[in-house]
Amino acid sequence: MSNNDVPVYGLDKEIKMKMDGKVSAEQVDDTRRWIEQVLGRDFPTLDQPTLKDGTVLLELLAKVTGDAVKIQRSNMPFKQMENISMFLKGAEGLGCKAYELFQTVDLYEDKNFGQVVIALSSFARHAHKAGKNVPLLGPKLNDKHETNFSDEQINAGRNMPSLLTGGAGIIQPTGLALANLPRQAVNANLGKSVVPNLPTQQTMGSHGGATASGVIHGLPRQVVYKNN
Repeated sequence: MSNNDVPVYGLDKEIKMKMDGKVSAEQVDDTRRWIEQVLGRDFPTLDQPTLKDGTVLLELLAKVTGDAVKIQRSNMPFKQMENISMFLKGAEGLGCKAYELFQTVDLYEDKNFGQVVIALSSFARHAHKAGKNVPLLGPKLNDKHETNFSDEQINAGRNMPSLLTGGAGIIQPTGLALANLPRQAVNANLGKSVVPNLPTQQTMGSHGGATASGVIHGLPRQVVYKNN
């Protein structure tokens, strides 16, 4: 009995179903058609048996890179796995990230064919980005753009005032906070106002409204009353 004929049960079966579900049937078909275009021959299906011996993968690598690639056409398992490993090294050299690729057993033992399709899509995109004469598969890779700031710009950013708020303070456009200050009592008959003494210490608690410099911003509320 081959590895592909071994039934999968329980948790292993659930995991395999989730892994295979990483890609849609449309993605698999797009990848199949891309391989047909690159190699110039028909592939009725794209599945594990088609890629298992690694020869198709190495044909793709040779076509894309233009390098002389040794392809071992053999029924011996270790030769087929060597083919797969050689493709993975070539894909990594082309720029594919390790997390986009697959392990040899993912393909050879059909552990995670969905990841194989993802790797082929990555291989196609990096080949296209490298200027190889291959069609694009999936979204085009963007070039990396870096922005460099001068010391003057960095220092200017550090000196920008930040929003100050605390407790029941209200954030203002200027970055200052209006606190719940004591009321100002005004006697309309006397025409005088009485302003309670305000603490000037830096820390006034959650309703104090002090800034780091100990200066209180914002006007107090005014209460006007008349004697009967």
